[in-house]
Amino acid sequence: SNAQLIKTANGADVWGAVADVKVFRGTPLPRVRAKGLSLALAANERESVQLVVTAGEQPLADVRAVAGTLTAANGKDVIAADCVSVRRVGYVAVKTPTDETGACGLWPDPLLPQDATPFGVKARENQPLWITVSVPKLTPACIYSGSVELVLTTGSAAPALTKIPLT
Repeated sequence: SNAQLIKTANGADVWGAVADVKVFRGTPLPRVRAKGLSLALAANERESVQLVVTAGEQPLADVRAVAGTLTAANGKDVIAADCVSVRRVGYVAVKTPTDETGACGLWPDPLLPQDATPFGVKARENQPLWITVSVPKLTPACIYSGSVELVLTTGSAAPALTKIPLT
C-alpha cells in the first residue's frame, strides 16, 4: 500500500506515505496499518518517505520532529543522524491548472527546511514531513533501524512524545 496508518497520539493520527504520493490537506487517513516507516536503499543512495501528522478535532499548536541515528542489526554499524533529514512539505495555491491532472487549490510541493522548531497543524488537516536518508558510500549492507521523535501538543494537554520507527 502507498500509505499506512502508524498510530494515534494526543488526538492526532500519524501515518506514512511513499514519496511519490501527493498528500493534500484533506487526504483521508489510510486504512492499512503499519508499525512504522520503511525504506530500502544501498550505500551511496538517497531515498525519501513521508511522515504525515493529521490533527484531530483540536488543532496541534506545537509539533516538533527530530530524526535520530540508525543502528545496524549487528549493533555496531550506524548511519549518523545528520544523514537523516526532516523537511516540512509546503503548499502552493494553484489558481490555474497547468494540465489535465491538475486542479485549483493548495498543492503540496516545496520542501521547507525543518529543524526542531515547532509548527502548528490546523484541525482535521494533514501536514506531511519529508524524511530523507542519505547512506554514506562505504556503509556496510545491513538492516538499519532507528526512529523519528515527534512531539505533539494539543490545546492545554501535556505534550505527547511519540517515537515513530524508521527501518
